[in-house]
Amino acid sequence: MIGITHVALTTLCTLLMVGLGFLARPGKATALWSTAFIAAMLTAYGTVIAAELGSEMLGLAAFGMMLSAPAFIWAGLRADRGVGSRWWTGVLVAVCSTLALGISAGQPSYPAVFCIAYAAAAVFAALTITELLRRPEKGRGVTVPLLVMSVVYLVVAALRLASITVAPGLGDLAILREANLLGMLVYLVCAIVTLLFLAREDSIHSQTGVWFTSAGFSDIAAQRLQRAERAREGEWVLVEARLDDAEDLRTAAGTTTFREFARWFEERVRSSFPADADVAALADDRVVVLIARPTETVRQLIRRLLEARDAADIAQDLAVNLSASVGWATVSDFGYDLEVLQHAASTAAQRAVATGGDRAERAVPAAAALDAPG
Repeated sequence: MIGITHVALTTLCTLLMVGLGFLARPGKATALWSTAFIAAMLTAYGTVIAAELGSEMLGLAAFGMMLSAPAFIWAGLRADRGVGSRWWTGVLVAVCSTLALGISAGQPSYPAVFCIAYAAAAVFAALTITELLRRPEKGRGVTVPLLVMSVVYLVVAALRLASITVAPGLGDLAILREANLLGMLVYLVCAIVTLLFLAREDSIHSQTGVWFTSAGFSDIAAQRLQRAERAREGEWVLVEARLDDAEDLRTAAGTTTFREFARWFEERVRSSFPADADVAALADDRVVVLIARPTETVRQLIRRLLEARDAADIAQDLAVNLSASVGWATVSDFGYDLEVLQHAASTAAQRAVATGGDRAERAVPAAAALDAPG
Protein backbone atom coordinates (compact mmCIF):
# COMPACT_ATOMS: atom_id res chain seq x y z
CA MET A 1 0.00 0.00 0.00
CA ILE A 2 2.77 2.44 0.86
CA GLY A 3 4.29 1.79 -2.57
CA ILE A 4 1.19 3.09 -4.40
CA THR A 5 0.96 6.05 -2.01
CA HIS A 6 4.64 6.74 -2.65
CA VAL A 7 4.08 6.74 -6.41
CA ALA A 8 1.07 9.06 -6.16
CA LEU A 9 2.69 11.59 -3.82
CA THR A 10 6.08 11.75 -5.55
CA THR A 11 4.40 12.13 -8.94
CA LEU A 12 2.21 14.94 -7.59
CA CYS A 13 5.18 16.69 -5.94
CA THR A 14 7.21 16.41 -9.14
CA LEU A 15 4.40 17.87 -11.25
CA LEU A 16 3.98 20.74 -8.78
CA MET A 17 7.69 21.51 -8.65
CA VAL A 18 8.15 21.39 -12.42
CA GLY A 19 4.88 23.10 -13.32
CA LEU A 20 4.62 25.76 -10.62
CA GLY A 21 8.33 26.06 -9.82
CA PHE A 22 10.57 25.49 -12.83
CA LEU A 23 8.16 26.67 -15.53
CA ALA A 24 7.23 29.77 -13.51
CA ARG A 25 10.86 30.62 -12.83
CA PRO A 26 13.21 28.70 -15.17
CA GLY A 27 16.72 28.60 -13.75
CA LYS A 28 19.41 26.43 -12.25
CA ALA A 29 17.88 26.45 -8.77
CA THR A 30 14.40 25.30 -9.80
CA ALA A 31 15.94 22.80 -12.25
CA LEU A 32 17.94 21.20 -9.44
CA TRP A 33 14.94 21.15 -7.10
CA SER A 34 12.89 19.52 -9.86
CA THR A 35 15.66 16.94 -10.30
CA ALA A 36 15.39 16.02 -6.61
CA PHE A 37 11.69 15.24 -7.00
CA ILE A 38 12.25 13.40 -10.27
CA ALA A 39 14.79 11.18 -8.46
CA ALA A 40 12.22 10.51 -5.74
CA MET A 41 9.59 9.69 -8.34
CA LEU A 42 11.92 7.25 -10.09
CA THR A 43 12.51 5.60 -6.72
CA ALA A 44 8.77 5.21 -6.19
CA TYR A 45 8.20 3.58 -9.57
CA GLY A 46 11.31 1.44 -9.19
CA THR A 47 10.17 0.21 -5.78
CA VAL A 48 6.74 -0.81 -7.07
CA ILE A 49 8.24 -2.59 -10.06
CA ALA A 50 10.77 -4.35 -7.82
CA ALA A 51 7.93 -5.55 -5.55
CA GLU A 52 6.05 -6.98 -8.52
CA LEU A 53 9.16 -8.74 -9.82
CA GLY A 54 10.28 -9.85 -6.38
CA SER A 55 13.69 -8.25 -7.00
CA GLU A 56 15.33 -7.06 -3.81
CA MET A 57 18.32 -5.74 -5.77
CA LEU A 58 16.14 -3.48 -7.92
CA GLY A 59 14.25 -2.20 -4.89
CA LEU A 60 17.40 -1.26 -3.00
CA ALA A 61 19.00 0.28 -6.08
CA ALA A 62 15.86 2.38 -6.59
CA PHE A 63 16.00 3.59 -3.00
CA GLY A 64 19.61 4.65 -3.55
CA MET A 65 18.33 7.08 -6.18
CA MET A 66 16.12 8.79 -3.60
CA LEU A 67 19.08 9.40 -1.30
CA SER A 68 20.35 11.97 -3.83
CA ALA A 69 17.35 14.27 -3.17
CA PRO A 70 18.94 16.19 -0.24
CA ALA A 71 22.06 16.83 -2.31
CA PHE A 72 20.07 18.24 -5.24
CA ILE A 73 17.97 20.38 -2.86
CA TRP A 74 21.13 21.78 -1.26
CA ALA A 75 22.68 22.46 -4.68
CA GLY A 76 19.53 24.31 -5.72
CA LEU A 77 19.62 26.49 -2.61
CA ARG A 78 23.23 27.40 -3.39
CA ALA A 79 22.32 28.25 -6.98
CA ASP A 80 19.42 30.38 -5.72
CA ARG A 81 21.89 32.27 -3.53
CA GLY A 82 24.03 33.04 -6.57
CA VAL A 83 27.05 30.88 -5.75
CA GLY A 84 28.38 27.70 -7.35
CA SER A 85 25.70 25.02 -7.11
CA ARG A 86 28.01 21.99 -7.06
CA TRP A 87 25.26 20.03 -8.79
CA TRP A 88 27.61 17.15 -9.45
CA THR A 89 27.37 16.13 -5.79
CA GLY A 90 23.77 15.04 -6.38
CA VAL A 91 24.80 12.94 -9.36
CA LEU A 92 27.64 11.43 -7.34
CA VAL A 93 25.35 10.47 -4.44
CA ALA A 94 22.77 9.00 -6.83
CA VAL A 95 25.30 6.84 -8.67
CA CYS A 96 27.24 5.68 -5.59
CA SER A 97 24.15 4.96 -3.46
CA THR A 98 22.36 3.12 -6.25
CA LEU A 99 25.36 0.91 -7.00
CA ALA A 100 26.28 0.30 -3.36
CA LEU A 101 22.78 -0.65 -2.22
CA GLY A 102 22.09 -2.73 -5.31
CA ILE A 103 25.31 -4.71 -4.99
CA SER A 104 24.86 -5.27 -1.24
CA ALA A 105 21.33 -6.70 -1.63
CA GLY A 106 21.08 -10.01 0.23
CA GLN A 107 24.60 -9.64 1.60
CA PRO A 108 25.59 -9.52 5.30
CA SER A 109 27.13 -6.12 4.62
CA TYR A 110 23.81 -4.57 3.58
CA PRO A 111 22.88 -3.01 6.96
CA ALA A 112 26.23 -1.24 7.25
CA VAL A 113 26.17 -0.14 3.60
CA PHE A 114 22.67 1.25 3.99
CA CYS A 115 23.55 3.21 7.13
CA ILE A 116 26.63 4.70 5.50
CA ALA A 117 24.67 5.70 2.37
CA TYR A 118 21.94 7.23 4.53
CA ALA A 119 24.56 9.13 6.54
CA ALA A 120 26.13 10.46 3.34
CA ALA A 121 22.74 11.85 2.30
CA ALA A 122 22.32 13.31 5.79
CA VAL A 123 25.50 15.35 5.28
CA PHE A 124 23.61 17.29 2.60
CA ALA A 125 20.63 17.63 4.91
CA ALA A 126 23.00 19.33 7.37
CA LEU A 127 24.33 21.58 4.60
CA THR A 128 20.72 22.39 3.67
CA ILE A 129 20.16 23.57 7.23
CA THR A 130 23.06 26.04 6.92
CA GLU A 131 21.70 27.35 3.62
CA LEU A 132 18.21 27.82 5.00
CA LEU A 133 19.44 29.63 8.12
CA ARG A 134 21.26 32.25 6.07
CA ARG A 135 18.24 33.09 3.92
CA PRO A 136 16.25 36.27 4.76
CA GLU A 137 12.98 34.30 4.46
CA LYS A 138 13.75 32.37 7.65
CA GLY A 139 12.30 35.22 9.67
CA ARG A 140 8.89 34.69 8.06
CA GLY A 141 8.85 30.96 8.77
CA VAL A 142 8.64 29.79 5.16
CA THR A 143 11.79 27.68 5.53
CA VAL A 144 10.57 25.92 8.70
CA PRO A 145 9.06 22.77 7.07
CA LEU A 146 12.24 21.83 5.22
CA LEU A 147 14.43 23.03 8.09
CA VAL A 148 12.66 20.83 10.64
CA MET A 149 12.69 17.75 8.42
CA SER A 150 16.38 18.27 7.63
CA VAL A 151 17.09 18.25 11.36
CA VAL A 152 15.01 15.07 11.76
CA TYR A 153 16.86 13.53 8.81
CA LEU A 154 20.16 14.30 10.50
CA VAL A 155 19.05 12.81 13.84
CA VAL A 156 17.75 9.62 12.22
CA ALA A 157 21.00 9.18 10.31
CA ALA A 158 22.98 9.55 13.53
CA LEU A 159 20.80 6.92 15.25
CA ARG A 160 21.21 4.55 12.33
CA LEU A 161 24.98 4.90 12.45
CA ALA A 162 24.92 4.24 16.18
CA SER A 163 22.77 1.16 15.62
CA ILE A 164 25.51 -0.45 13.52
CA THR A 165 27.45 -1.09 16.70
CA VAL A 166 24.52 -1.39 19.12
CA ALA A 167 22.27 -3.63 17.01
CA PRO A 168 24.12 -4.85 13.91
CA GLY A 169 21.14 -6.86 12.61
CA LEU A 170 18.83 -3.83 12.38
CA GLY A 171 15.79 -6.10 12.69
CA ASP A 172 13.41 -6.88 9.82
CA LEU A 173 14.78 -5.34 6.62
CA ALA A 174 11.39 -5.20 4.92
CA ILE A 175 9.94 -3.17 7.80
CA LEU A 176 13.03 -0.96 7.72
CA ARG A 177 12.55 -0.19 4.04
CA GLU A 178 8.86 0.62 4.58
CA ALA A 179 9.80 3.02 7.39
CA ASN A 180 12.47 4.63 5.18
CA LEU A 181 9.98 5.19 2.35
CA LEU A 182 7.44 6.67 4.73
CA GLY A 183 10.07 8.99 6.23
CA MET A 184 11.19 10.14 2.81
CA LEU A 185 7.57 10.89 1.85
CA VAL A 186 7.23 13.20 4.84
CA TYR A 187 10.59 14.83 3.96
CA LEU A 188 9.47 15.44 0.36
CA VAL A 189 6.11 16.92 1.37
CA CYS A 190 7.89 19.38 3.68
CA ALA A 191 10.46 20.12 0.98
CA ILE A 192 7.81 20.93 -1.64
CA VAL A 193 6.13 23.39 0.74
CA THR A 194 9.35 25.35 1.31
CA LEU A 195 10.91 25.10 -2.15
CA LEU A 196 7.74 25.88 -4.07
CA PHE A 197 7.20 28.95 -1.91
CA LEU A 198 10.77 30.13 -2.56
CA ALA A 199 10.41 29.53 -6.29
CA ARG A 200 7.05 31.26 -6.55
CA GLU A 201 8.02 34.16 -4.29
CA ASP A 202 11.12 34.91 -6.40
CA SER A 203 9.01 34.67 -9.54
CA ILE A 204 6.58 37.29 -8.20
CA HIS A 205 9.32 39.53 -6.82
CA SER A 206 11.17 39.47 -10.15
CA GLN A 207 8.34 41.71 -11.41
CA THR A 208 7.93 43.97 -8.40
CA GLY A 209 11.45 44.03 -7.00
CA VAL A 210 12.68 44.52 -3.43
CA TRP A 211 12.38 48.14 -2.33
CA PHE A 212 13.51 50.10 0.72
CA THR A 213 13.53 53.66 1.90
CA SER A 214 16.97 55.21 2.26
CA ALA A 215 17.00 54.69 6.04
CA GLY A 216 15.61 51.18 5.78
CA PHE A 217 18.20 50.29 3.17
CA SER A 218 21.06 51.42 5.41
CA ASP A 219 19.85 49.23 8.27
CA ILE A 220 19.20 46.14 6.17
CA ALA A 221 22.35 46.52 4.07
CA ALA A 222 24.57 46.96 7.12
CA GLN A 223 23.10 43.83 8.72
CA ARG A 224 23.54 41.80 5.53
CA LEU A 225 27.16 42.88 5.21
CA GLN A 226 27.84 41.98 8.84
CA ARG A 227 26.45 38.49 8.30
CA ALA A 228 28.35 38.18 5.04
CA GLU A 229 31.60 39.09 6.80
CA ARG A 230 31.02 36.46 9.49
CA ALA A 231 30.25 33.86 6.82
CA ARG A 232 33.22 35.04 4.72
CA GLU A 233 31.02 35.60 1.68
CA GLY A 234 33.08 37.60 -0.78
CA GLU A 235 30.66 38.14 -3.68
CA TRP A 236 28.74 41.19 -2.40
CA VAL A 237 28.58 44.31 -4.53
CA LEU A 238 27.17 47.81 -3.97
CA VAL A 239 25.91 49.57 -7.11
CA GLU A 240 24.95 53.24 -7.46
CA ALA A 241 23.04 54.31 -10.56
CA ARG A 242 22.57 57.97 -11.52
CA LEU A 243 20.54 59.76 -14.15
CA ASP A 244 22.94 61.72 -16.33
CA ASP A 245 22.49 65.51 -16.45
CA ALA A 246 19.67 65.43 -13.92
CA GLU A 247 19.50 69.20 -13.44
CA ASP A 248 19.45 69.84 -17.18
CA LEU A 249 16.64 67.31 -17.48
CA ARG A 250 14.67 69.01 -14.73
CA THR A 251 15.09 72.41 -16.41
CA ALA A 252 14.20 71.18 -19.89
CA ALA A 253 11.33 68.89 -18.94
CA GLY A 254 9.85 70.66 -15.95
CA THR A 255 9.26 69.26 -12.49
CA THR A 256 6.26 67.05 -13.39
CA THR A 257 7.88 65.35 -16.38
CA PHE A 258 11.18 65.02 -14.55
CA ARG A 259 9.40 63.10 -11.81
CA GLU A 260 8.09 60.75 -14.50
CA PHE A 261 11.69 60.22 -15.58
CA ALA A 262 12.67 59.60 -11.97
CA ARG A 263 9.92 57.01 -11.52
CA TRP A 264 10.94 55.32 -14.77
CA PHE A 265 14.56 55.32 -13.65
CA GLU A 266 13.78 53.82 -10.24
CA GLU A 267 11.58 51.13 -11.79
CA ARG A 268 14.21 50.35 -14.42
CA VAL A 269 16.89 49.83 -11.78
CA ARG A 270 14.57 47.68 -9.71
CA SER A 271 13.55 45.45 -12.64
CA SER A 272 17.12 45.12 -13.92
CA PHE A 273 18.32 43.33 -10.77
CA PRO A 274 17.23 39.99 -9.27
CA ALA A 275 14.56 39.68 -6.61
CA ASP A 276 17.05 39.18 -3.78
CA ALA A 277 18.77 42.53 -4.41
CA ASP A 278 18.16 45.33 -1.89
CA VAL A 279 17.24 48.57 -3.69
CA ALA A 280 16.64 52.11 -2.46
CA ALA A 281 16.26 55.58 -3.98
CA LEU A 282 18.67 58.05 -2.38
CA ALA A 283 17.27 60.91 -4.49
CA ASP A 284 15.25 61.43 -7.67
CA ASP A 285 18.36 60.80 -9.75
CA ARG A 286 20.23 58.27 -7.55
CA VAL A 287 19.38 54.63 -6.82
CA VAL A 288 21.57 52.25 -4.84
CA VAL A 289 21.59 48.44 -4.97
CA LEU A 290 23.22 45.82 -2.73
CA ILE A 291 23.50 42.37 -4.27
CA ALA A 292 25.39 39.11 -3.76
CA ARG A 293 26.57 37.96 -7.17
CA PRO A 294 29.88 37.22 -8.95
CA THR A 295 31.41 40.27 -10.61
CA GLU A 296 30.76 38.98 -14.13
CA THR A 297 27.06 38.58 -13.32
CA VAL A 298 26.98 42.13 -11.92
CA ARG A 299 28.55 43.42 -15.14
CA GLN A 300 25.78 41.77 -17.15
CA LEU A 301 23.06 43.22 -14.90
CA ILE A 302 24.56 46.71 -15.18
CA ARG A 303 24.81 46.32 -18.94
CA ARG A 304 21.11 45.43 -19.06
CA LEU A 305 20.30 48.54 -17.04
CA LEU A 306 22.32 50.86 -19.27
CA GLU A 307 20.81 49.42 -22.44
CA ALA A 308 17.24 50.11 -21.28
CA ARG A 309 15.48 52.79 -23.27
CA ASP A 310 11.83 52.47 -22.17
CA ALA A 311 11.35 56.24 -21.86
CA ALA A 312 13.40 57.23 -24.90
CA ASP A 313 10.35 58.42 -26.87
CA ILE A 314 9.38 60.92 -24.16
CA ALA A 315 12.93 62.22 -24.01
CA GLN A 316 13.14 62.62 -27.79
CA ASP A 317 9.92 64.63 -27.84
CA LEU A 318 11.56 67.04 -25.39
CA ALA A 319 14.87 67.05 -27.27
CA VAL A 320 16.80 65.80 -24.23
CA ASN A 321 19.14 62.87 -23.80
CA LEU A 322 18.02 60.24 -21.28
CA SER A 323 20.85 58.05 -20.02
CA ALA A 324 22.36 56.77 -16.80
CA SER A 325 25.77 56.16 -15.30
CA VAL A 326 26.72 53.47 -12.81
CA GLY A 327 29.45 53.07 -10.22
CA TRP A 328 30.00 49.84 -8.34
CA ALA A 329 32.25 48.58 -5.57
CA THR A 330 32.93 45.07 -4.27
CA VAL A 331 33.57 43.87 -0.72
CA SER A 332 36.64 42.05 -2.01
CA ASP A 333 38.15 45.47 -2.81
CA PHE A 334 36.74 47.63 0.00
CA GLY A 335 35.64 45.36 2.81
CA TYR A 336 32.23 45.05 4.47
CA ASP A 337 31.74 48.58 5.84
CA LEU A 338 28.61 50.02 4.21
CA GLU A 339 29.77 53.65 4.33
CA VAL A 340 33.08 52.77 2.69
CA LEU A 341 31.31 50.81 -0.04
CA GLN A 342 28.83 53.62 -0.66
CA HIS A 343 31.58 56.23 -0.90
CA ALA A 344 33.54 54.05 -3.34
CA ALA A 345 30.51 53.34 -5.53
CA SER A 346 29.44 57.00 -5.48
CA THR A 347 32.94 58.13 -6.45
CA ALA A 348 32.96 55.67 -9.34
CA ALA A 349 29.55 56.91 -10.48
CA GLN A 350 30.80 60.51 -10.43
CA ARG A 351 33.75 59.48 -12.60
CA ALA A 352 31.37 57.79 -15.05
CA VAL A 353 29.28 60.99 -15.27
CA ALA A 354 32.36 63.18 -15.64
CA THR A 355 33.70 61.11 -18.55
CA GLY A 356 30.57 61.54 -20.65
CA GLY A 357 27.92 59.43 -18.90
CA ASP A 358 25.95 56.46 -20.19
CA ARG A 359 28.61 54.11 -18.86
CA ALA A 360 29.71 52.11 -15.84
CA GLU A 361 32.83 52.44 -13.68
CA ARG A 362 34.11 49.89 -11.18
CA ALA A 363 35.56 51.47 -8.05
CA VAL A 364 39.33 51.07 -7.72
CA PRO A 365 40.76 51.14 -4.16
CA ALA A 366 43.59 53.54 -5.01
CA ALA A 367 41.28 55.99 -6.79
CA ALA A 368 38.74 55.84 -3.96
CA ALA A 369 41.46 56.61 -1.42
CA LEU A 370 42.52 59.71 -3.38
CA ASP A 371 38.91 60.96 -3.51
CA ALA A 372 38.11 60.20 0.13
CA PRO A 373 37.03 63.21 2.21
CA GLY A 374 39.50 64.73 4.68
